[in-house]
Amino acid sequence: MIVDLVQRGGGIGGTMAIVGKAKGWWTWLAVLAVVAAVVALVVWAFLAGGKLDERLERISWISGGLLGAGVLVVGTVRWAWRRSGRLGAAAPTEDILAQAKKLLADLVKQQWQQEERLRSLADPDPIPVRWRTPDAAEVMDHAINIDPSAAPPGGPAGEPARLWWTASSADIGALADRFRRTRRRRLVILGGPGTGKTTLAMQLLLHLLADRDHHPGEPVPVLLPVAGWDTRRHPRLQDWIADRLTSDYPALRAPELGAQVASALAWRGHILPVLDGLDELPPPVQTAVITALNRSLGGDDQLILTSRTTEFTAAISAAGDVITSAAVLEPLPLTPAAAADYLTRCLPPSPGPAWQHTLTALRATPPADQTRPGQTRPGQARRPAAALADLTTTPLGLWLVRTVYTEPGAD
Repeated sequence: MIVDLVQRGGGIGGTMAIVGKAKGWWTWLAVLAVVAAVVALVVWAFLAGGKLDERLERISWISGGLLGAGVLVVGTVRWAWRRSGRLGAAAPTEDILAQAKKLLADLVKQQWQQEERLRSLADPDPIPVRWRTPDAAEVMDHAINIDPSAAPPGGPAGEPARLWWTASSADIGALADRFRRTRRRRLVILGGPGTGKTTLAMQLLLHLLADRDHHPGEPVPVLLPVAGWDTRRHPRLQDWIADRLTSDYPALRAPELGAQVASALAWRGHILPVLDGLDELPPPVQTAVITALNRSLGGDDQLILTSRTTEFTAAISAAGDVITSAAVLEPLPLTPAAAADYLTRCLPPSPGPAWQHTLTALRATPPADQTRPGQTRPGQARRPAAALADLTTTPLGLWLVRTVYTEPGAD
C-alpha cells in the first residue's frame, strides 16, 4: 500500500504532498472519532442499569477519562502533522540554493568586515605573522592525504613524506590559494594565547568571500564558536550548522526560500564551517568534537578549525586520530624588527624623538629564537627595548602596544 502510494504520488516528495493536502480532513476525522467515542460510552453507561445516581457517576468518570484521552490524542496528532509538514517541505531547487548562498555570503561578509574594522586589521595592514607547518608530525595527517602533489609515504630511506608550508598573515591571498589546492580544503590553525589564530581564520574567511566571483561554486565560509556544538544533541556537524544558520541568520527563514534551505545548505556541502576555539571546551568534550568531526566530514566537506596547541594535541591523542586530510599551521614569534616595522607604519611620518629612539633600539634587539631558553637577551638589564621585544612577540601584545601607546598624547 505504501509503495503504491509512493508510485501514485510521484515518489517520496509526492507522497509528502498528499499527506500535506490530507491535513484538513484528518483534523476533523480525529475530532469526530473522539466525540463519537464519548457519545457511545455515555449511552452505554446510561443503559447499563443501576440507580440514576450510579449511572450519572459512571458517566462522569467515563467522560473525564475520555476528555483527557482526547486531549492527548489531538495533541499527538497535531505534533505528527507538524512533523510531516517539515518532512514534506519541498527540497530547495538549485536556483533557491544559489539565492540563499548569495544572501548568506553577503550577511557573513558584512558581519566580519565590521569585526575587521574593530580590530584595525586593515589600518594600515594586518600584523605580518609568519606561519608554518609544525615540527610535531603527530598532529597532522599523512601528507598524501592533504596535498595531492605530495609524495607517497615511504621514500628511499623509508621516511614518511612531510608536508611543509609557510604562510604570512600579510599575504592572505597566497594562503587562500594554497588552501584551495589541498585535497579537501581542511585546515587547523594552532598557537598559544594571543598568537592570532582567530584573526587568521577571519582573514581567510573574508578573502574567500571577496574572491567568490572568481570561484562561484565554492561553499560559503561561516565562522562559528565550536563551544556551542553539543555533540550529544547533534552528533553530525551538519545538523548543528543548520540550526545555527537558522538562528544566527534570520533572513534564511524567509518563506520564499523554503523551510529546508538551511539544512540543504549544510548537508549539500554549501557551507565551509570555520570552527573557532576548540580549547574553550572541557577536555572530554574536545575529544568528542574531534571524533564527531571525523564522523561528519565526507569526501568533499571542508573545514577550518582553531585551537590552542596544547589542548588540540591532547584532544587528538585522547581521540586516537587526527583531523582527516587537514593541514596544520602554527605561528612563529614576531621578531623585534617586524614589530618595529609594523609600529613605524602605524605612527605618523614624524613620530618624535622618543619613538624614533624606541624603534631603533627595538630593531637592534636580537629575536627570541636567537637566545637559549632561560638566557636573557644581551644587555637586557640595561635595555628597556628587550622587554618591549618580549611583549611584541605575539600579535596581541603588539596590538596592545599600538592601541595604547600610539594614540595622540600617550606617554
